[in-house]
Amino acid sequence: MSSVHRIAKNTTLLVLSNITNLVLGFFYAAYAARYLGAGGYGTIAYALALTNIFSVLTDLGLGQLAVREISRNRSLIDTYVFNMVAIKLILVPISIAFIIIPANFLGKGDSTTNSVVYILALSAGVSAFAGIFAAVFQALEKMEYSSLSSVLSGAMMLSGAIIAIHLGLSVTGFAYVYLFTSTITLVFNLTIYIVKFFKFRTALDFRSWGFMLRASMPFGLAGLFVAIFSWASSLMLLYLIGKEAVGWYNAAYRLILILAIIPNVVSISLFPVMCRFFATSKNMFKFTQQRSFRYMTFLGLPIGVGTTIIADKIIYTVFGSAYSNSVIALQILVWSSVLVFTSSSFSRLLSTSNMQMSVTKIMAICAVENILLNLLLIPKFSYIGACLAAVAAEITSLALSMLAASKMGYSLSRSDLIFLIKLFIANAIMGVFVVYMRGLNMFLIIASSAILYCIISYLIKVFDENDIEILKSAFRKSA
Repeated sequence: MSSVHRIAKNTTLLVLSNITNLVLGFFYAAYAARYLGAGGYGTIAYALALTNIFSVLTDLGLGQLAVREISRNRSLIDTYVFNMVAIKLILVPISIAFIIIPANFLGKGDSTTNSVVYILALSAGVSAFAGIFAAVFQALEKMEYSSLSSVLSGAMMLSGAIIAIHLGLSVTGFAYVYLFTSTITLVFNLTIYIVKFFKFRTALDFRSWGFMLRASMPFGLAGLFVAIFSWASSLMLLYLIGKEAVGWYNAAYRLILILAIIPNVVSISLFPVMCRFFATSKNMFKFTQQRSFRYMTFLGLPIGVGTTIIADKIIYTVFGSAYSNSVIALQILVWSSVLVFTSSSFSRLLSTSNMQMSVTKIMAICAVENILLNLLLIPKFSYIGACLAAVAAEITSLALSMLAASKMGYSLSRSDLIFLIKLFIANAIMGVFVVYMRGLNMFLIIASSAILYCIISYLIKVFDENDIEILKSAFRKSA
């Protein structure tokens, strides 16, 4: 199978599985937020923020390093798996301690909140080991296993939430859903690895730890900074405003996280391929980068336009009228998602071309910017200030990533600019259509506007012959 066909197949598999997860996540968010209320949902969001920031310490970028190195030399599978397991046996307890200490000593968590933090910390530890085997699947481009694991996780989360609601469990009971899901995911990933890839030979090499940790550190630092500017807002909202503000902010942010599945899918599929192209074919490397930029922008921009116009319908449908304060949060935060769609291709370009330290520096700047803006805006504008800070940080991330890419010779071409002009025209027409169709059912609006957007894009020739061939390839190879 050619590289383009393999990319098309893997991306299609991941898209299908993550469409399933979009639906599962949609219903989980609706059930959990409605049942727990803004305060209870805020408690879960606070605990998730704390664990997501410090759980970066369980990996330190080892997963991304493993994907890069195994994709270039598949004989390294056992070496990386065994040594990552051994290293994480040390890192996971340290990470859990870093999560628990702030929960106990920062002074805002009651006993229930602290219990939720403890349970989610354990869940993060279990997920750290599941991530080892997920990295192997990604490096080997066996996306069918990644897809199954992802759908299983989403199904377990939704099933657990429904059972928790049926049993009338508290917010602590909901926390156990995360622990149960991460455990099932670990068992699934480990089983697939043992059955399909394990060679029954020990490859533990303590001498390699130094190299692995040094080489993975830029990835790890970048992940830490991403976690900070993704989740710091929830922590700062709790300490500066209160749990309800955290709940309103995270109702909208939860939908943004669901949307983030899409660029993550593309990154998972393209990362090992682009690592290989960088070493073997600079032309294919550049082609893949350009197409991923165009496809991500094509998908992201209409989501921003449409969501801004019908944000009230989305919030009321998913969370109910109790979350009316989340409408404006979604209208602002959705543009951070659009920026992530567009910037993801540039970040991936830097990471796959051994420029991961540039990504780390960019993420550090964005994390600092986000914290400073939160300190300035949250006291004055509450959760709306946090939303504005998130968008500002993503604008900076896109600008700096594009600047770094241009210095490597990967700036936007004339054809890219023409593509963007056509894309803006298609979105303007679609936006007018959505405004006039606001009185219809939300799902009918989304479906009809998506069809119209695709038709307009085809008529004004947003894509060229290469894109049409790639699309046909995706359907042929996934059939």
